[in-house]
Amino acid sequence: MDKTTQVLEREVSFGSWVKQVFAWLFVGLLLAFFVAFNTPPAYGWAGLGAFVVTILALVGMWKAKGTGGKAVMFLIFTAAMGYSINYIAYYYAVEDVVTALFTTSGIFLGLIILAFIKPDAFRSNSLGAILGFSLLGIIFMEIFAIIFGWGSVFSVTNWIVVLIFMGYTLWDTAKLKERYEAGQSPIYSAAAFFLDFINLFVRILIISKGRE
Repeated sequence: MDKTTQVLEREVSFGSWVKQVFAWLFVGLLLAFFVAFNTPPAYGWAGLGAFVVTILALVGMWKAKGTGGKAVMFLIFTAAMGYSINYIAYYYAVEDVVTALFTTSGIFLGLIILAFIKPDAFRSNSLGAILGFSLLGIIFMEIFAIIFGWGSVFSVTNWIVVLIFMGYTLWDTAKLKERYEAGQSPIYSAAAFFLDFINLFVRILIISKGRE
């Protein structure tokens, strides 16, 4: 982060900084769901392209200097993510999506409140490492499941991914104070929460329909 940005971030109180985090999160989610329900299915190369854009935008957000550049990259990132999950508009009924959205929002809010009450219980770097390695393991497991046609594996991994991103939500919330004191842009934390929410939502939607 450049020094100018760091100084500007520290000029606001922690409370105001946190409000900016969740304001950006709200904007990102609105954009993602708008794109998801207003674009054609992301099949084949289109889906791969959306994934590549998502990664590049994330990297660009970290590399950009100043709030303006970070904001543009964040919006591109959330829009690309919305496009990559637009299959929900074609394979799931609106009422199912709404139900999963409310369920995810309730879980997400409860986890954030818990982490604000007991931040010391969840801010350990060891927890972040455990979550990261667990997620990496699940990714490889699901790749092998796709290659070898082990469809039943997903009935287990979907639940594990929900638990992992519940853990990430707790961890990201507990780390807010530390990130603020380090002078990080609130957009970074908004992006982390965005990933937590979207991954929770998608897996909860899949689980809820799979149980019917």
